[in-house]
Amino acid sequence: MKKRTLSLVLALAMCLGLAVPALAAEEPLTRLAFARLLVQYAEPEGGAAGELPSDCAGLSEEDKAAVTAVCGAGWMYGDAEGNFLPEETVSYSSAIPVIVRILDPELESSTMPRLPEDRPATEQEMEEDTRLTLEWTEKMQALFDAPAWICAYVEVLYNKGVIQSVALEDWDAALPLDDAEGLLKAAFAGGEGVNLPGGVSEPEQPTDPVTPPVTPPAAPAAAAPTNDSLTADGALQTPTVYKINGSNYFKIRDLAAILNGTGKQFSVGYDSQLQSVTATTGEGYTKLEGDLTGAPAGGQKTADPSNDAIYINGEKVEAEVYKIDGSNYFKLRDLGKALDFYVGWSQEAGVFLETDKPYSE
Repeated sequence: MKKRTLSLVLALAMCLGLAVPALAAEEPLTRLAFARLLVQYAEPEGGAAGELPSDCAGLSEEDKAAVTAVCGAGWMYGDAEGNFLPEETVSYSSAIPVIVRILDPELESSTMPRLPEDRPATEQEMEEDTRLTLEWTEKMQALFDAPAWICAYVEVLYNKGVIQSVALEDWDAALPLDDAEGLLKAAFAGGEGVNLPGGVSEPEQPTDPVTPPVTPPAAPAAAAPTNDSLTADGALQTPTVYKINGSNYFKIRDLAAILNGTGKQFSVGYDSQLQSVTATTGEGYTKLEGDLTGAPAGGQKTADPSNDAIYINGEKVEAEVYKIDGSNYFKLRDLGKALDFYVGWSQEAGVFLETDKPYSE
């Protein structure tokens, strides 16, 4: 049944005009080198692949063993003629499905819609599956900017923390050795999740050591009280939130109380020398009486621009800040970016925070 759903995604990709990519012909990390890495990090179990592919006859005994190991485990395959193609280039799009086949062969960590597996699907279920798959594909492509056919594989690695962020422009690009090792370490050896960068980045330019001042908002703005639903890791929260120019603004202490006990917790203080609020990540926060008191009372307020700053781990954060009734309110997405937690919204759930996912625009 899984194959039927994947076939549907592939068909949808074709309908959307998205071609399944071929391997890049750039400077290669070869299939043979990738097989060696798989044996090193994933340690295949099981029998040999049977007869050695004819195009691998001239390999060393060690390389022959690597090829038979990955083929015997069902991790890598050859072409229709039974060739392994040891010198063929490995791309991002060809390597990621291999890693997922090992890590989560049933794609259980993907939210891809699934037809029932214990019985034939009804015509109505098939139609609903098509509709949901189209919606899911659109959502995944917006998140990863990836071809439709590979989205389920990328989502698995993202949900498992193997990939932290994706800014990959060319999924056909040759997979660099560093990225290959990073993916395999994160998947099988407890390494940190990797960022798929989308090619060679420009060298960083020297920066002025003086931290630029925070630019306050240009003018006062209307602050509308809101009781929009907010959850953090699935738990309903009761912060005091104002909507200013279409964005939600929070008190920093409310956010500290919400995130306390999670991997994104932080303490809140005040530096009299800097005359600024400070936050230190990793430290716990003790909730105060005025924290998380719910929707603001008193109707619409005027939010005055504030040039008050916040320092996180000693570094000044560029953020839009307004002052309402003497308290500073920070834009939620500015804080999500600075503290690296995911901020999302849906019609069903409202605003939601996820501390096990990185921030994403």
